[in-house]
Formats: sequence, structure tokens, C-alpha cells
Amino acid sequence: MARITHVKKARKDYPESGIKAGEPYYWWAFRYGGKHKSKTRPRASQLTQSPFLSQAYSLDERAQDASEDAHLPDLIYELTGEWRELGDECQGSLDNMPDSLQDSESGQLLQERIDKCEEIAGELESIDVELEGLAESELDEKYVDILQQLQNTDFSV
Repeated sequence: MARITHVKKARKDYPESGIKAGEPYYWWAFRYGGKHKSKTRPRASQLTQSPFLSQAYSLDERAQDASEDAHLPDLIYELTGEWRELGDECQGSLDNMPDSLQDSESGQLLQERIDKCEEIAGELESIDVELEGLAESELDEKYVDILQQLQNTDFSV
């Protein structure tokens, strides 16, 4: 991951990032890549150059950012599908490797990622999102319960 630097006051305008002189901002750079600037603290998905990790962190951030106002059953369904797609992409990469490399460290890493994506999708599917037949007071409690289960899911890859 890249190291984040916080600047308390910009010396000049950075219109491409929406930063004006005197405003605080964050910047980070990768070993092989340009400098990135943002008014807000960068998220984990922005601090990696790995497409897999960027997607995984982004899915985790969506789950952690969910609120009771969101339609949680739909969000959980979407996240489950996206974790399965991410696992399928890793499976495709593993299948495209020569047989001699599938047992190497790279192949094992891909297999671990596939297994973790399936595990996370399974955890999300196990969350009971049935809302029909519940009274208004029970709906609020159910939404809180669903949200807690979603945010307590282990998304670490």
C-alpha cells in the first residue's frame, strides 16, 4: 500500500482534484505511477494497484458504509453476486495458467482467493433477509440485525 501524506494547507490550486490554495488535502503515490490527491482521506481500495484487492476492498467499503436506510436485502444480494464474480475471475485466471504453474505460489494464492470469495458469498447468503409478515416495530429491529450481520462479516482477503 502507498503511504498517505496529509497537507494542512495547499500552496496552490489543483483543479484536477478540486483542491484550492489554502485547503487541506491528502496525497499518495505508488512506486510506478503518478501522484494522487484528494480532499478526503483515501480508502483502502484507492491505495492498492492490485485489481483484485481494489475490488475486494471496495466491496468491503460498500458493506461497511451501508445504513438502515438502504434496502439491505438488495445490497446483500448484489454483494453476494459481486463476490462470486470476483471468485470466478480468479478461477478464470487459475484455469488460464499452465498446469505446471497452478501448483506454484501464484496458483496457490489464486486458489486461496477463490476459496475466500466463496466463503464470503456463503456468509452473505446465510444472512436471513426475510421481511414479509413482520410488524412495523419488528421491521426496525430486523433491519438493525441484518445491518449488524452484514457489517460483522469478515471481508479480509
